[in-house]
Amino acid sequence: NMEECACKLSDKGFRLKDFYDEAAEDERAVGFFEEGGDLSGDLLFITEGGMLKRTAREEYTLNKPFYQAIRLNEGDRVLTVEKYVGEGEIILATKCGRFKRVISCQIDPSPRYRKGCRIATFTDRDDEIIYADYVTTPYYLAVADPDGNMISCDTEDVNIEISSAKGRKLKGRSAAVSAVYSLKFLQ
Repeated sequence: NMEECACKLSDKGFRLKDFYDEAAEDERAVGFFEEGGDLSGDLLFITEGGMLKRTAREEYTLNKPFYQAIRLNEGDRVLTVEKYVGEGEIILATKCGRFKRVISCQIDPSPRYRKGCRIATFTDRDDEIIYADYVTTPYYLAVADPDGNMISCDTEDVNIEISSAKGRKLKGRSAAVSAVYSLKFLQ
């Protein structure tokens, strides 16, 4: 119940383990969806290891408190779970500074118990996805390097590529990336 975790922005917050005794110490919430809400449409899972999975939301209406939602490769973890939108693109950024957008309607659905498809190919074995989001209306990104230097870029400046492409560095930027923040303005 979301009301149980209401707090001020300055409060410490809650761990998943505070609500579910069965949750592992290092587990974290990657998405929240209204209980009993609209079950139509699909969910989109994106992992740090470059996997993307689109599954019908109704496959997750089991009468169990916990169940496997996605199969993961060893060492991989879910970065985000989003409600699938049939328009726009999915934008990705990796730790090694590669960015790309993938048109969302090119992602085919797969059953709950599967891994999904590869959305990122890494040239460096230590690379991983650190940022993923939908772009239906262009917005700006703030990109930080490991030294704390920040630049901004428009999502429109990130190339649209096929899901198996490795992505490209931002223009005039070859540094690694420590964090990416969306600068969306609420209407």
